[in-house]
Amino acid sequence: MRGGKRAATIRGRPILHIQTQGTRLVFVVPVPTADIRTGCRRVSVAMDMIASCRRRAPCAENLARDAAGLLTRLTIGQAFAQAGLGKLTNLEGVIEYFASLGIPLARVQAPTVATLEFVGGIALILGLATRAVAFLLAGTMAVALVTAHRSEFAAALRWSPEEGLTGIDPWMYGLALLWLMAAGPGRLSLDRAVLAWWRRRRGKAMVAPAPVSR
Repeated sequence: MRGGKRAATIRGRPILHIQTQGTRLVFVVPVPTADIRTGCRRVSVAMDMIASCRRRAPCAENLARDAAGLLTRLTIGQAFAQAGLGKLTNLEGVIEYFASLGIPLARVQAPTVATLEFVGGIALILGLATRAVAFLLAGTMAVALVTAHRSEFAAALRWSPEEGLTGIDPWMYGLALLWLMAAGPGRLSLDRAVLAWWRRRRGKAMVAPAPVSR
């Protein structure tokens, strides 16, 4: 078989070249240069979009974390501040209630818990010493679960149809406080402002010139 070329066309445009090389047939599909350039441009645009999404993903994640931290602090902080204020204005009633639950040293623990809830709630709203305050308040919620809400908590753990964990306030507050301990207050807080100030001061101290000896 002699070598030669043939072309299959549609409306005069070649779509397939058939070449004979000795006893072999070689099929060649021509791709116009313009189509290659268009395809390369589309791939380049797609890669740029993917890279842009990757760059924006950490920013969106940080914004979501900051918003979640702020809203959680405001909500939980308000609840604790109001509860603490209510206890402080009715301290004798709280002492009697603590004593009825069998809590030891009720006259000491009642004002302590009331003050902790009020001051700690304000601290959470401001985002000041967030992890430490959340840890202390989580301790009061643990005590509440095994004293005032013991029966409801036990029923919820037994999957009682009348009780659920979401209906137990100390459990839900404890989860929010645990999240604050793990994730922190976010950038919209006094903790971050104090940390930034301390880092700037430390940086200035490290680059301060040494005193000139005479």
